[in-house]
Amino acid sequence: MPFGLAVGDVTSLTTAVTSYSDALAVTDEPSTRTRVSVAARDMSKRSLIALMRNLYKKVNAANLAADKREALGLPPVDVEPSPIPAPAMKPGISIVKRDENIVSIQLFDPSDPNTRARPLGVSGAAVFSFIGEEAPTTEAGWTFQGNTTRMRIDVSFPASVTPGSKIWLTAFFFNPRAMSGPAATPVSTYMPGGAAMAA
Repeated sequence: MPFGLAVGDVTSLTTAVTSYSDALAVTDEPSTRTRVSVAARDMSKRSLIALMRNLYKKVNAANLAADKREALGLPPVDVEPSPIPAPAMKPGISIVKRDENIVSIQLFDPSDPNTRARPLGVSGAAVFSFIGEEAPTTEAGWTFQGNTTRMRIDVSFPASVTPGSKIWLTAFFFNPRAMSGPAATPVSTYMPGGAAMAA
């Protein structure tokens, strides 16, 4: 059948609809409305609803085209959205400001550095820091500074960090499913108060 139903399904539905219509007509008439006729009507209604639900499952299982679902008065099937992949780009990082023990950084999409909005498919970034002359080449050694949904972040360092110390910052983007992309190329600067100038 073009709608995913067999001839027997149509016959059963026709019979159930007729049975309920007849029972409804009896209870609509005051002279024939009794407790027995009302009970019969309700039973016919329940049987019709159960059958229609079963037929609805059959129609859905048939994966009908949109025009056939529309002809039956059924809503279109929601198409499950494609999963958002892990971010493919490394964040760009620029040092915006240094104020006492706080370093402000700006993350950006390297393919569109003038835009301050998060790239498409990115829900946030994880930020890391390191204090030392050379940035670590592996994950070991980096200090996790936190996750953020903003592209401009203030990174706070302990007051115990010596002024003039060289600090490094990196980050990676992650998607709504917490899948992470590649880490940014680390950038460096110096803690305010020392003799060294910003890198």
